[in-house]
Amino acid sequence: MHTGNHSSKPTGKKTDLKPGEYIITDLQGPYVRDRNGEKYSQIFIDRASGRVWVVRLKKKKESDMAIEKVLADSRARSGNKIRILRTDGDGIFGRSKKFQELKEREHFIHERPAPYDHQQSAVIDRECRTLLEGVNTSLDQSGAPSNFWGEAADHFVFTRNIIPRVEVGREDEKTYVSPSSILEKRKIDFSLKHLVAFGTQVTCYIPPDRREGHKTPGQAKAYDGIILGYVDNMQAYRVWDIKERKKREVSFFHSVVHEGFFPLRIENFGLARTRNFHQGSHLG
Repeated sequence: MHTGNHSSKPTGKKTDLKPGEYIITDLQGPYVRDRNGEKYSQIFIDRASGRVWVVRLKKKKESDMAIEKVLADSRARSGNKIRILRTDGDGIFGRSKKFQELKEREHFIHERPAPYDHQQSAVIDRECRTLLEGVNTSLDQSGAPSNFWGEAADHFVFTRNIIPRVEVGREDEKTYVSPSSILEKRKIDFSLKHLVAFGTQVTCYIPPDRREGHKTPGQAKAYDGIILGYVDNMQAYRVWDIKERKKREVSFFHSVVHEGFFPLRIENFGLARTRNFHQGSHLG
């Protein structure tokens, strides 16, 4: 894959296709239901850039909608149309009428490995395992209830996509860029100083016009929250309001992050905790 005068070197075997043209996908679950009732996660990886998507599903049959959503997002970001979609060889993929209609409309090749041959699906299997272990670690470290696995997955994937970890450039002039930057062929406007561990406590400023009680004594000017992740295409955190027990979107610049402190171990979101988030194994 060439980006200008530079070549990228994602892990594993390289592809001659451009970012957005070759995407691999597989399904994980079932897990305990998250707060939206979802039990499965479908993972996608762009082979040229290493950019990852994760879509949560209530039922496996929603996979076709997830594929359609990610192909549209990939095309919008890369400017390139999908050419090859690679799925598991012995799973649910490619059997529905909706999938066939999507294939005919987008004119992509549906590529599959031989059934149960994990050597041929090593790239997506490794990504699924990486995501699973990352979510496990986030939940365990923070003490979060297991039905927040979806937020932990989104946080983990965002971090993988935004960190400069793909080596590009000539032998004597190498540098590192993020998978998102390679896919979109631009410098992503995100400062790494805003990266925060899942479950970290944060104090959030309340703008004057959003405060209750106006200028009365004892008026709350801030509230305590917990970092769940990042808002797509916005310079903001996704925060769990501990007192109100709901999610909020808060500007990076209206947040004071308390690094290394995880209030979930004490507060536990104010919710009962289920010990294990995974009820089943990797599915294909």
